[in-house]
Amino acid sequence: LFSVLGVRAELGRFFVSEEGEGTRGAAVAILGYSFWRGKFAADSGVLGRAVSIGDVTYLVVGVAPEGFTGVDLEPIDLFLPVSAASDQGGPQGWTESYGSTWLRIIARLRDNATDEVAVAQATATVRATNERSGLPQVILANSVLLAPLSAARGTERQLEVKVSIALGVVSLAVLLSACANVAFILLAKGVERRREVAVRLALGANRARLAGQMMVEALALSVAGGLGALAVLHWSGGFLRAILLPDVAWNSSAVDARAIVATMSLVVVTTVVTGLAGAVRFSRSDVVTSLRHGDRGISQPRSVVRRGLLVAQASFAMLAVASAALFVESLRNVQAIETGIDLRRVVVARVEVSGLTSGESNALYELVAQKVAGLPRVEHSALIMRSVPLVHAYGIAVRVPGLETPPRIAGSGPYYSATTPEFLATLGTKLISGRNLSMGDLRFASRVALINETMSKRRWAGANPIGSCLLMGSDSTCTEVIGVVQDVIKFRLFGEPEPQMAYLPLTHPFVKAKPVEALLVRTSGRASETVPQLRRSIAALLPTQSRLTVESYEETVEPQVRPWRLGATVLTYFGFAALLICTIGLYGLMNYLVMQRRHEFGVRRALGAGTWGIASIVLHEGLLVVGIGVLAGGLVAVGASRFISSLLYGVSPVDGGVMALSA
Repeated sequence: LFSVLGVRAELGRFFVSEEGEGTRGAAVAILGYSFWRGKFAADSGVLGRAVSIGDVTYLVVGVAPEGFTGVDLEPIDLFLPVSAASDQGGPQGWTESYGSTWLRIIARLRDNATDEVAVAQATATVRATNERSGLPQVILANSVLLAPLSAARGTERQLEVKVSIALGVVSLAVLLSACANVAFILLAKGVERRREVAVRLALGANRARLAGQMMVEALALSVAGGLGALAVLHWSGGFLRAILLPDVAWNSSAVDARAIVATMSLVVVTTVVTGLAGAVRFSRSDVVTSLRHGDRGISQPRSVVRRGLLVAQASFAMLAVASAALFVESLRNVQAIETGIDLRRVVVARVEVSGLTSGESNALYELVAQKVAGLPRVEHSALIMRSVPLVHAYGIAVRVPGLETPPRIAGSGPYYSATTPEFLATLGTKLISGRNLSMGDLRFASRVALINETMSKRRWAGANPIGSCLLMGSDSTCTEVIGVVQDVIKFRLFGEPEPQMAYLPLTHPFVKAKPVEALLVRTSGRASETVPQLRRSIAALLPTQSRLTVESYEETVEPQVRPWRLGATVLTYFGFAALLICTIGLYGLMNYLVMQRRHEFGVRRALGAGTWGIASIVLHEGLLVVGIGVLAGGLVAVGASRFISSLLYGVSPVDGGVMALSA
């Protein structure tokens, strides 16, 4: 991995090829940089020291460089050779098995290699290996696809990157809106000082020096604001990172050279553009007219620049609000996906104790289940082996005598689990037809099974499967179908085929002597609030060298929901900020225009105009400018629809209701 990614050790060395060979490999480890600094105080003498994981001791041979987390972005404390998988809860004999789908392979192309040749060679190698495996024909035809390394991080990470880019674009729009507001204020301030400028010019002051003075004043104000923004980012950056992207291993400050250059560049550009606009106005101003009228507020020609700035603010606000509304709707749609599990109320607990036989491990799980069942906030619990929802899935060949086996769909199984009668009640899964597993099935090791809706539809094509015979794997004895249940999510909320599932009693002869792999727990309230109590109660029953994982299903699927939650949360704040900025800008423009036209309005009142008549003139001016801005923002949003459509779920980027609500 390290040589493929082209990284060098901070201390010591990386693994050598001999240390990854065989079923056990060498007991060596490489420390993650942050773990080395935090746990070992960056001690350079850490090489050769022993670290224990469970009941296995590893020798430290190196330290990874700062910021290196492998393919993923999550922080890593320790790197072990892949050959250590069997020692750390992985399947035994995986080096001789063709079913190790938990493994990922990445490769580095030679400098002179072409994509086409690399794909052809890799595909030929994979197919040749598959032919020796005895795998189904559909797998034998698998091909290798060449993709960037970022694809190995999974679709959630790729989506998070796209959402981050969208957030950057919207944040830039809000920033430009704020810059437009500042520019307008500076221009208005310059107009208010026209009498002062006229007096200076009348006394012989140089126009260029006056323009330069105003630019320096504006630059000082802008630089102070930019430095203040960087200070706020420095103090709040870590907090925002922890809230928005908690799983990412951040190894640098939020305020780096790029942030400083980008912020100060925008400050300087805004100041220069605004200053030049003021300088041009001063160079064209008439001293006599300015001295004569001062700031009495004579009627002025319409300012295209000022109205243009407000139109830009309104369009940016429309873009931010529309983006927020689209992401909020997407988040609602994602949260409404039917998973077959009450995600907010279910916890999965897994125990790993090295050295136990299957019988000893199952007895420990039984003890844990009894302890958990007596806790106050626990409603139901179920033991499960083989396939565990959102954790892993075990495939199996399934045959129905007298029925043709349907074509295999990659990723759709069939898969199977063995569990206890409380399984459906624990997950909140619906029984569609037939009956549930019973304690009698468990006690007498009955050859019965529940199947899910997808298996029922694909195998029986609408016919009633209750009472039918299933032949599981190499088992030649029938297992009777006693019920059909709702589909339950396998790994992902979306983007994967519906799996075919069969659920057997925990004592079914087909799974005899297999180890229990998890305890599912249903709580009376939100599962995440019960996790600490469950962890303490279970840990008290375990041997010292044990590993315990207790996690709510809501937390398990959070990375899949996070892109939309991130977009909805941040864009909503941006939308409110853009609206506030636009409101302030509109107020400033209206106030400025009223001040400029107060002499005109005074004349109108003298000639009999009413209050509403004067107010309608001001309202018409404001609504016209805002209306143009909203229309422009809507057109921009429609134009960008093809770029953001892949970031949304269940809603069109040009949804009429969302656009109307945003406007």
